[in-house]
Amino acid sequence: MPRFLSLISVCAALLTVNGCATATQLSPTSQPLPSISIHRAALPAGTVEYELFLPSTHARSPLILVAHGFARSRRNMRGWGEHLSQRGFVVAIPNLPSFANHSHNGDAIVQLIDNICRDEKIGERIDAERIGVIGFSSGGLATFLAASRSDRIDVWVGLDPVDRRQQAVAAAGKVKCAVVALLAEPADCNKNANWRAVKYPPDVQSETMVIPNSVHTDCESPTDALAEIACGKPDPARTKLFLEAASSALRKHLVSPAGKPVANR
Repeated sequence: MPRFLSLISVCAALLTVNGCATATQLSPTSQPLPSISIHRAALPAGTVEYELFLPSTHARSPLILVAHGFARSRRNMRGWGEHLSQRGFVVAIPNLPSFANHSHNGDAIVQLIDNICRDEKIGERIDAERIGVIGFSSGGLATFLAASRSDRIDVWVGLDPVDRRQQAVAAAGKVKCAVVALLAEPADCNKNANWRAVKYPPDVQSETMVIPNSVHTDCESPTDALAEIACGKPDPARTKLFLEAASSALRKHLVSPAGKPVANR
């Protein structure tokens, strides 16, 4: 069977998988565990369910929205929520409402950020002047489209993001926030690293980093067996490199050395 047909079959199978989590777990830390809860938000783009990870500190903290990839769910990004919240960020990880309409998902992300910031209880824990988005694969595209449509977002971090129908190429000129693209090696699952074609405005702070020898699934935590068949077996050490690079970018653009907001607007 040709390689591309095999990948299509695997992607179809992924839709039926809710568990099957395997290896790529983030290393435990000695820091306090976050408070985790599940919420539902009624948005113009549809009802969205999301997990909220609150840090142990009760000070107002930056909000980070983390978006999963194509045919995946928030379960595949839980490790990111745990890690980032243990480092002082409030983290929201939604199930994106549309299977393949990335523009619609971009709108949902903008609306969800506004919804969370307006929430009476959750809003008390968030510094609404410090907001970042992280997206894996097609979730990288959705969050990038959100960043092109919202002035609230201060930094976008793409985890081996994948463009579709050149939507990111077209939207790049409207992005005003800092952008950080963390790429895996070119392969089928990232469309041969097609994000390299996205060009940012000259006045935008931008950085692109390739994690050596990495594969698409290194960005998930946890991933699963079917994703490994389609996109390659992840390695915890490479996952850690993605995580630390993303964490560093968030600290750089959302927290100054004095622990105060960094003005990117």
